[in-house]
Amino acid sequence: MEGIAITNVRGQVVFANQALEQLMGYGSGELVGQPCSTLFADDLRGRHPVARCEPSSRYDARLLHRDGSQIPVVASSFPLSDGDSKAGTLSTFTDLRELGHLPGKDRDGSAHAGAGQRIASIVHELNNSLSILTLQAQVLNKRGNLTPRVKESLYAMQDETLRMTMLVDSLRAAADPHSIQLKPTDINKLIVQTLELQKPLLEEAGMRLELNLEAALPLTEADPLRLQQVFINLINNSRQAIEAVPGSGRLAIGTRLADTGNGSPSIQVRFADDGPGIPADVMPHIFEPFYTTKRGNGMGLGLQICQQILEKHDGRIWAEEELPSGAAFVLELPVAEDCQQADSQPARLPLERQPHILVVDDEPEVAKAVGEFLEQEGFTVTTTTGARKALKLLETTEVDLIISDLTMPRMGGKQFWTQVRARKPDLARRIIFSTGDSSGRRSLAFLRSAGCAWIEKPFDPAELLRLIAQRLTLEPELGDELLEVAEAA
Repeated sequence: MEGIAITNVRGQVVFANQALEQLMGYGSGELVGQPCSTLFADDLRGRHPVARCEPSSRYDARLLHRDGSQIPVVASSFPLSDGDSKAGTLSTFTDLRELGHLPGKDRDGSAHAGAGQRIASIVHELNNSLSILTLQAQVLNKRGNLTPRVKESLYAMQDETLRMTMLVDSLRAAADPHSIQLKPTDINKLIVQTLELQKPLLEEAGMRLELNLEAALPLTEADPLRLQQVFINLINNSRQAIEAVPGSGRLAIGTRLADTGNGSPSIQVRFADDGPGIPADVMPHIFEPFYTTKRGNGMGLGLQICQQILEKHDGRIWAEEELPSGAAFVLELPVAEDCQQADSQPARLPLERQPHILVVDDEPEVAKAVGEFLEQEGFTVTTTTGARKALKLLETTEVDLIISDLTMPRMGGKQFWTQVRARKPDLARRIIFSTGDSSGRRSLAFLRSAGCAWIEKPFDPAELLRLIAQRLTLEPELGDELLEVAEAA
């Protein structure tokens, strides 16, 4: 996310990462060989720390875009050495416009916003298709008399759908690299998925994997893609450490529900290896930026990025000594409020009849897939393809819960919720919105202020059932409070 440049003692750029090239409007490799004065827009180019090979933790600068425009940044520079002699400077640049510190936009700002909107549209459409695949595979998987070959094909479909979901998450993260997408997350499941991705590297390194995942672990509110980035970083660190110690090769990963002492339990994830460990004089510095013990292999940013990601999740990370040898890293995450245990079954609803669920989605195939899945779970389901049609249907049909797409033509989710609240306030408490991309600030503000439940596409079937159980058993007093908050907002 940050622009990075390395210059030699002669003041020439010898490395520029893709983020810096894009920030300044250059193609791949075009900054390499340029004098460092090329980077800066002001008349004090030679006086910047990057030109003097001097350390400076933070200073204001303006980069010179290829088209002549100026880009306000906060820069940091760190000298590089070869023994006792200076070898150059490593500098990082943070775009202040991306952080929202400045109201102005460069003339490419509209194009950047347009690209973000196009990516959001693509993500929405892909997630619709992935929802259909996920739910149809779930429906087929529960049917009896399936041959082993058919079951194997269904498992392959589910695995590939998961892989595609992760690719879509990566695309969305690239469109807005500074944001995180929080949703109820099963940490145990995420660890298993991460290990599947890392399996070839772990096998090649001959590592012995020990898993001790606590059953019935609660959910946490997290961005799965960002947490997976942390997991992969820690796994790679362990793999590299183990390679340095002949005869080692154990990687133990465990989860547990821990008592933090303040009345609120937390989820702890522990990565431990039997490598060389962390020397006592190194331990206080491991989370400092650009601090590394990997000579010629590593920039010292990995653990600092992990720490930043955990802080965005209201969590923390620390290192411990692993006895008799090795090192361990512990992640601590808060338990999501009102979340049941990740592997628990949905609560049986205290109703005299099977709940009637209305599914509203402008994509007919999505509505059909959701309806088939819920019918298989024993619910009575009615589907429709628009908010106006749904309102018309509610005039003559009693329903217990609504699952509605958030982004629909002619009447969107917010307007639909407002209409339902005006006509049937009690039913407004029992709407679950589905969205292919809930990262928009306005969407999130509405969902939170209205106290609405929502689930991201492609659906996690277990999470959908959990939300249904939660909404159908919502206490009236809580529902009233949510409506008051929404009305005030």
